[in-house]
Amino acid sequence: MAISVKEMALHLSDGSRQAIKAGFSVLLRLLLSFAVYGVHARPSPTLHDVKGDGRSGNIDPDGNNILYVNRNASDSNGRGNSWGNAILELADALRWARERWGTAGAGAPWNETKPLQIWVAAGVYKPLYHAGDGQYTIDGGRDNAFVLVPYVKVYGGFPVDTVVADTGLESRDWNANRTILSGDFNNDDQYDEAVGWVVGGNEENAYHVVVSAGAVGTAVLDGFTVTGGNADGNGRTVLQVNRSHINRTQGGGIVNQDTAPILANLIINGNSTVGSGGGMDNCRSSPVLTNVTISGNLANHGGGMANAFHAAPILADVTIASNSAVNDGGGIYSTDTACPVLNGVIISNNLAGGCGGGMSIHTDAGPVLTDVSISGNVAEKGGGLFNASNASLRLTNVAIKDNSAANGGGIYVTDPSASMALAGVIIEGNSALNDDGDTAVIGNPDTAASSVHCRNR
Repeated sequence: MAISVKEMALHLSDGSRQAIKAGFSVLLRLLLSFAVYGVHARPSPTLHDVKGDGRSGNIDPDGNNILYVNRNASDSNGRGNSWGNAILELADALRWARERWGTAGAGAPWNETKPLQIWVAAGVYKPLYHAGDGQYTIDGGRDNAFVLVPYVKVYGGFPVDTVVADTGLESRDWNANRTILSGDFNNDDQYDEAVGWVVGGNEENAYHVVVSAGAVGTAVLDGFTVTGGNADGNGRTVLQVNRSHINRTQGGGIVNQDTAPILANLIINGNSTVGSGGGMDNCRSSPVLTNVTISGNLANHGGGMANAFHAAPILADVTIASNSAVNDGGGIYSTDTACPVLNGVIISNNLAGGCGGGMSIHTDAGPVLTDVSISGNVAEKGGGLFNASNASLRLTNVAIKDNSAANGGGIYVTDPSASMALAGVIIEGNSALNDDGDTAVIGNPDTAASSVHCRNR
């Protein structure tokens, strides 16, 4: 007989109880907090007192096509052509770039071969302008976002001490010099320290902190922390950005729509959505992620990341940890022909109230995983992985260990049309209440396996 998530802790054996008790306890708190979070009144967009310097007409890159941003700069004229004349707000630099680019870049003093760079010193930066087409010179309240601009490379992690920062890109240290893009306008987000997600105070937050939409060429976001996005819109209206439609219920941290930016050296945490992709949502998009940590995000589907409609993100040296989904895909949720490619990725300690604590794979999706570790994840079905609905899965040198679920602690396969190609895969130490701790295979899916090792705890 099937068992619910809420009943799991009551039926665990003594040996398993200590291993996964904490995970299920946290999951119950997740379901409770999300139930409260999902019904609070959502205020309409409000304007904020914080403004940019309003001098985008004075902005002028230096001879190397670099703009400098430092919100702690004093006695700056705001031209942005040196650290001494730094622009105070990143929002103003991006507004200027978007104005100059227009719809096709005809009036911009940069292009694919000579991109614009924006160097940003440590500090907390808020999105100050509306993300929507034709509205990005005004304060749009919760519709404010940092919108990536074609062939503009934005680098954070520079020290506030501009004398040191003048040494160039090699002087960056994004760990020591935290450069934070925050959608928390009121600085009042309330965190549950035990589980790491926002449980209140985010009603006024930006729907999305960062937006990449349409063709952005080699646009780069590198060296930032992205936090405080709350995509809790009603879903009845969309936001048009670069002629692409953005749903206010998707992608609290970063939303990628019809686009392929380069994302590197990022921390994406403390974001949420009532839809998909708490940390990042990819729709018809192929972002390239390198050295990125996605943690402590919350969603209905895809706590860390959601991929849909031919999305094909490429992840290398990425950690997806401690994210939560009320339904499916605590770490990653992929559906509708999405084909993410993961190399050297860690997926750990994520929670899902439904399927796929680490990763949930649905409708014609086809993830490819190489040198990936999936461990310590918790779900009702498929603690490590859930594979269903015409989905295909290719695993090479993947370790699926110490995950927990009611059914299929390691992998749960529910559809006979699902397929898996496994090579050099280790599935061991997983815990389940109702079946084999490592795998639960329903309907005899098409599975091609080579060098697969399975062992129960």
